[in-house]
Amino acid sequence: MDWTQAFTVILTIITSMVAVWYAFYQIVKGDIKENREEFLIFRQRVDVESERFRKEMREEFSKVHALWADLLKQIYEIKLDQSRKA
Repeated sequence: MDWTQAFTVILTIITSMVAVWYAFYQIVKGDIKENREEFLIFRQRVDVESERFRKEMREEFSKVHALWADLLKQIYEIKLDQSRKA
């Protein structure tokens, strides 16, 4: 086997490897694009759910805050009445 035949064999092997790697790259590239689209859809759903959760928590904390304010007001009024009686 002379050097031209060896060179042809090596070049054929390298070309085949490049073709396989390129096919693999295209498959991975397609999967990444598909996953990115799925991730964007998932992220939109999470954003909607997060906003709904934040709204509900704000309402709940507002209720709790109002209850604490009312309780402190009642305690203050009781202490004020006690100090007036004394």
